[in-house]
Parts: sequence; C-alpha cells; structure tokens
Amino acid sequence: MFNRLNAKVLLTLVLVLFVGNGVKAQTSSWNFSVTPYTLVPFNLQSDVMALGVTESFTLGMGDFFSMDQVFTGALRFEATKNDWRIFADINYTYAEDTQRIQNYPLPPVLALIINNQFNPPAPVQPGTLVNAGILAIGSTLTIDIGGSYRVAEGEWTNGNRYYIEPLVALRLSTIKSELDFELDLGNIPVVRTKADITDNPLKSVVGVIVGFETQGRWSARLHSTIGSSLISQEDHFSVRIAPEATYTLSDTFALTLGYQFRHLNYERGQFGLTQTQHAASIGLRVGM
Repeated sequence: MFNRLNAKVLLTLVLVLFVGNGVKAQTSSWNFSVTPYTLVPFNLQSDVMALGVTESFTLGMGDFFSMDQVFTGALRFEATKNDWRIFADINYTYAEDTQRIQNYPLPPVLALIINNQFNPPAPVQPGTLVNAGILAIGSTLTIDIGGSYRVAEGEWTNGNRYYIEPLVALRLSTIKSELDFELDLGNIPVVRTKADITDNPLKSVVGVIVGFETQGRWSARLHSTIGSSLISQEDHFSVRIAPEATYTLSDTFALTLGYQFRHLNYERGQFGLTQTQHAASIGLRVGM
C-alpha cells in the first residue's frame, strides 16, 4: 500500500537521482528544474466518510513531528522556454487518527454488517451503545500535468519585474477513505470491521501564476488553482493557494519557503473525504 513512508522514500530517491548524477538535461532553448517540497501542517482538518459514517479529526505541527499520523509532500517538474511553462506537480497527503469512544451509538450500517457477518445470538439494534475504537484514514495522491503562458510582464520598481501566467492542467488522482472499527458488544467481545474505498477521479484544473523577480537573489510567486470533476460520477472540488519566496543559492540550487492552503471535497455515494490544510512549505529547486 502506498503510505507516507513510501512517499518519503520516493521524494528522497528522486532528489538523490537528479542531484547525485548531476543531470544536465538543458537544451539550447529550454530550462528544466525539479523541486521537492516538504509541507509542515499548522492545521489539517479531515472528515473521512465510509458507508455513510463520518469521523472528523484535526492534526497539527506536533503530529507531524511525531512522524506517525500525518505526512504531506510534493514534487514539481518545470520546463520553461520564452513565455511558455510546462509543468508536472505530484502531491501526496496522508492523515490518520485513532479514537477510543465510550457509549458510541452504533450506526445502522454497522449494525447491519454485524448481524450479517457475525450472526450474534440476538440481532444487534442500531443505536446500541458500545465501546469503540475507530481508526480513520484519508489520503490523496495527485499528479497535475499542464502548462502556462506569460500574458503580461513589466517593470515593478527599480528594475524589479512582475509577470502573470494563466494555467491549465489535467489532474490524475488517487483518493482513499478508510474507517476501521473495533467494537465491544458484551456478548460478542470484539468485532472488527473495515469500510474503505479507493477511487481515481480525473479533474480539469485552471489557475494563475503571478511572480516577482528582483535584480538580486530573491524572487517570489503565487501559484493558485481550482480543480473540478471532468467526467466522473463523484462530487469533487479542490482549491490550492501557494505563495512562496525563493532565494537563489547558485546557478543550480535555490531554496523556497512559503505557505500552502489546500482544500479538497470528494464524495461518491456513501464514501467521501474532505480535507483542509494550512501548512508551511520548504523546497529545494534544482536547475538542470
């Protein structure tokens, strides 16, 4: 299963591959770069729905540093030539939380599953109060492939310049919602059941890149997008707003620091995932 450990390993291997081999894939016309990002969430709110049952939880910076509940990262490839920019953005977010609840009212769908799968001595009624352990997991993997075109640029102040680039992209996604239940029903000591779904929706994405370039080592840009379902049966909408500042270390390396707001709303039948994230982003851009 593709989890947060796999994502960390993937991002690390890609960076080592490009930097360690000293790849110089630059042509006479195109400039290429790759930027791995780590996101440190200030706040990550998740609503995980499975079989109509929704569990909500909030994670923060302390959970990120514990390294066992949340991971979010990204990898960006860019190729630029004159006014054109072609890009591929890979983003992964994983969040989980475990709760122990006393006197949990048994939802009707779980009562039905228990009666069908475990054949108790007497039918278990919806609303029965039980002790429950609930593991909720929500994860998203997205790949945006698209391009932008510089429609405006000019001098800002003292030789510093600005530019504006509308963008369009196609987003391939893998979204997972999972709820694992461990229920104590008294005459049935422990009942374990799991409800999960993994879906691969296709989305269209539009947005804009607004950038500022100084005569020194600093530059900044705002990358914002809106995505919605293209051809699918699910309700799927997302927003990303990502301002960042870049400090050029050398001809090859640049450090990026920024903030990212991400909101995802996905629903398909009785399954769904809603995530809202505020995070600091740290990246290292490698030019090739």
